[in-house]
Amino acid sequence: MDELIYQKSYTEFREELRSELKRTAEGFVRIGYLLRVARDTDILKTSGYSGLEDFAKGEFDLEKTQVSRFIRINERFSEGGNSDKLMTGYADFGVRKLGLMLTLPDVINEELSPEYTVDEINSIKETYDEEKKVSPLEDYMEQQEAKAEEDKAAALAETDILSAVIYQIGHESPDLFKQMYESEDLIGDTDLFSVLAPGGEATHKIRIKGVGALLITCNDKTIAVTNMRSCVKQEYGWGDANNAFNSLIDTYVKAEVREAEEAWQQVYGEEYPTKPEVAPVQPKKESKVIDHTKKETPKEAQTLKTLLREPISEAPVGRVTDISKMNSPEELKESLNKPQNIETSDFMNAPEEEPEAEQEEPKAAVLEELENVTPDKVFECIERDHSKAAEIARYISNTLSYETGELDSEDIAELLERLKKLKMHLEGMKGSYEEYQKMVGAN
Repeated sequence: MDELIYQKSYTEFREELRSELKRTAEGFVRIGYLLRVARDTDILKTSGYSGLEDFAKGEFDLEKTQVSRFIRINERFSEGGNSDKLMTGYADFGVRKLGLMLTLPDVINEELSPEYTVDEINSIKETYDEEKKVSPLEDYMEQQEAKAEEDKAAALAETDILSAVIYQIGHESPDLFKQMYESEDLIGDTDLFSVLAPGGEATHKIRIKGVGALLITCNDKTIAVTNMRSCVKQEYGWGDANNAFNSLIDTYVKAEVREAEEAWQQVYGEEYPTKPEVAPVQPKKESKVIDHTKKETPKEAQTLKTLLREPISEAPVGRVTDISKMNSPEELKESLNKPQNIETSDFMNAPEEEPEAEQEEPKAAVLEELENVTPDKVFECIERDHSKAAEIARYISNTLSYETGELDSEDIAELLERLKKLKMHLEGMKGSYEEYQKMVGAN
């Protein structure tokens, strides 16, 4: 095989490739435009095809999902939302990036530049997707938890989100705090831009309890803070950021402190973390997206359902009484002593029961736990049903967002099954709310 020869410089090569990618993105927008013409005009009237999908499949072997994607790219990124021209601001992104950006709101896309890689944009998308799963009830409970724990970042966010951001970045990344503490510009003030965006452009992701995930985009002019949960953006100058950090130091650090590690300990009330020694690795290109969010595994909620050793949405019909509809803890205990309505198929397939004496201890343990049923435990049951209902509702909403022609009978059948589950969880919430209100009223 002959050796591939290319004699242009790297800069020329990069611009040549970028030009081709731009042309490809413009082609996607024009394809989407022409497919919209086929869908929204009578151009196919004499074609012999029954409609857009039939035409696209028959002539170009395009599936309906591909057709939908082309059209959505045109609607989102063409000039005016209905032309065959790509918007100037998105000319250098390329098709793969635009595909990811389709699912992001404009307030986030506005902060991205063509210099961001596909992986970097995907990292932002993943965080945004996680935030959209948070229900209003979960959001409220998180806020209450932050207040109970006297979370400093959450408290700062109530009055000054920028100060909360600087505080949280320093907490999650002590090395950055150290750099900010030791960094000064020509007139002796802290210079956060040189630390947070050393390459001239960077994005940081943090999460503040009760506030949500925040996207902090930095360039040479501004530092912008976008709440991924509410999609609200606030912009600041670097002087504002420098002042926020200096105020943090003035508030928590004694004047005689000179070492950054000691300053960090006074701000956060913790021992400065020590790094384990690791073998040197091959240096790699720094990402413009720096993720400061902690990855925590959520604890399983000890709800009324888990006390009975049965998951809320998985219990076989008729096997366990729905305790969310019980009127009191006494009724819950009484229901355990009644014979359960086990269907014949369950009974025939069930393993042989152990002697009664061996069952006595675990049953007594469950009864003892039910003695201590509290309003908080009932509310956890409400939360879990709400989370399940919200997840199902999102699925239903996303499915119904497709055009009528994009759905088939299997899609509708799946929607009907989801609606049954949604009804079950809503009924569970209703019964648990009634129980909760009675218990709170009794107290």
